[in-house]
Amino acid sequence: MTSFERILATAQGAPVDRRPFSLLLSLYGAGIINAPLKEYYSNSDLYYEGQCAAYETFKSDFIYAPFSIPLLGAAFGSELKYFEDFPPNLRRPVFSNPDEILNLPSPQAENFPRLKYFLDIVQKLSSKYSNQVPVAAITLSPVDLPIVLFGLDKWLEIVLFDREATKKVLDYTIPFCLDFNSSLLGCGATFLVIPPVFLNPSIVTKEIVERFLPIINSFNSETKGYIINHSGGTRYLPFIDLYKDSPNTIAYVVSANEDLKIARNKLGPKKILAGNIDGTELINSSSEKIYRKSIDILDQMQDDPYFIFATSNADIPIKTPIEKIRMIKEAIKEKGRITSGGAKV
Repeated sequence: MTSFERILATAQGAPVDRRPFSLLLSLYGAGIINAPLKEYYSNSDLYYEGQCAAYETFKSDFIYAPFSIPLLGAAFGSELKYFEDFPPNLRRPVFSNPDEILNLPSPQAENFPRLKYFLDIVQKLSSKYSNQVPVAAITLSPVDLPIVLFGLDKWLEIVLFDREATKKVLDYTIPFCLDFNSSLLGCGATFLVIPPVFLNPSIVTKEIVERFLPIINSFNSETKGYIINHSGGTRYLPFIDLYKDSPNTIAYVVSANEDLKIARNKLGPKKILAGNIDGTELINSSSEKIYRKSIDILDQMQDDPYFIFATSNADIPIKTPIEKIRMIKEAIKEKGRITSGGAKV
């Protein structure tokens, strides 16, 4: 059974040969090929090489395009800060005033040359692994994208105190995000991974999410592809019930510190639920602890045919020893066989 077939079967609650698993190795590929991160996050050939190496090393059931939200901001002119061992971060957003968004070119991805990096990577990965391994590409909703354009504090201020300016921003980000999603799908992305970097309980209230929910649902409906709603490491469960029926959303990735059983109860029985080991902490955990934690998660979810074992939160750190990551695969071999009803065999 290929990874593609395995994920498709899981989406239907159908029998699979083993439990599917996902490792967020977007950053880790750079370590395998010893690529400097500034080049890795700007040269699509290097990133492609790193992801191919990561896949061949671990044979995860997903391959990820760059899992870096700040890179999307850089495409608009936001300034980045680069690190030796971590993905780039936002140093300075491009805008300080919502009126400045009117100076942007028309909202098509082709008008932003730095987005070609993402599109080229998706095309290369999908060409190599077509119908074998799903390619997941990160993107943002039109309500979340302004964080990398204005910065969190400024966007929150606009949302709270200036509805006219909020509309002005969304009138640009909605068509842009739809076009970018279409471009990613056209290049071969199997799934679009959308983290609620703004609309999460660490930043906003439930009332604000409910205010924007019709926009999110309309946007997801117009996105002609499958969406994975990814917590990105923020608290997620308080709002998951709001997102559970959003159009075209096929899977939900919870944070590592959140309860999978509670998440399942909130989602209902037939939505893909993924998680729940903290990928960012693998470097600080012993191999034995990683193995036991993985076994515990698999035992907990053994009767759930819609569950995907996944590293939650952000990237697996670049200097994590390979043998630690392989403990997850060993646990999958040991406890990852399920029947159509989800029972282990």
